[in-house]
Amino acid sequence: MEYFLESCRSNPEYNWLIFTDIGQLPAPCSNVLVKQISYADLKQRAERVSRLPVSLEHPYKVCDLKPLYGRMFQLELQGYDFWGYTDLDVIYGRLADFVTSADLAGCDVFTAAPRLIVGHFTLFRNISHVSDLFLRVPDLPQILSEYECVSFDEQAFAAQIELEAAAGSLRLKRSAIQLDDSACLREGRDRFLILRTATSLWDVAAVRRLAYYHFIQTKYRQQFAVLPLQQASWWVADQNGIRSVSGTRQLVALCWPALLALLVAVPSHFRAAARRLLSAGLRRRIRRLAGRDRGQGAGRQS
Repeated sequence: MEYFLESCRSNPEYNWLIFTDIGQLPAPCSNVLVKQISYADLKQRAERVSRLPVSLEHPYKVCDLKPLYGRMFQLELQGYDFWGYTDLDVIYGRLADFVTSADLAGCDVFTAAPRLIVGHFTLFRNISHVSDLFLRVPDLPQILSEYECVSFDEQAFAAQIELEAAAGSLRLKRSAIQLDDSACLREGRDRFLILRTATSLWDVAAVRRLAYYHFIQTKYRQQFAVLPLQQASWWVADQNGIRSVSGTRQLVALCWPALLALLVAVPSHFRAAARRLLSAGLRRRIRRLAGRDRGQGAGRQS
């Protein structure tokens, strides 16, 4: 939580609202606002805005309420142009470098992945048509009454966003601005190195800046250790945990894990390059065929 809060602190353009019943934060942060709310009140708010019974028998089911937040917390969101939802198991870089004013001016929904509407960072224009999206999901009664969490935000709700974007009733922008440990593992990168400097967050092996990094799987590993946050402007996260980095000696010590992360990432870089080449070749082939068809069509007309 300390690392999450510190990464929020360096993004003054954003406010985070945390609704909780477990007290104050370990390290107060001016742009992270804690709002006390009981579990019963949370359920009551969800039922009031949906006009449906809501099953909230265990805390993980709260994830299915994310699409309702624009209405559930409408009073608290007054004055904001956009609202959104995120997760706590993330570390942010400089969000303003990845989500620009121009991006937001041209969309109603902004999500941080190229193919999915993700539950760990999606923003919504704070207007009725967009905040009421969840009410237009056909299976809403079954979803809210289901005991288990059904990933409403990334499944049925995401499908509704896709549907309305395709119909032109809202503007959706996707952007590949984040990375998660699951993606690293899928790419065969069981070693990775994420470096946060005073101003940026880097996937070292890909030499790529990130808006944020998401710990989905590695945080459950027994050896994953989160060391106390030190007064240092740099931190590093890898498959073994998160720690602060200060002093020349600790910086030099990063060279070896950085080299290993680079070596492990080489096969995935080759695969990515091969996919780009094949994709570019396929596009050229399609353009040639399309041009040939147009030429034949013009010949037939003459």
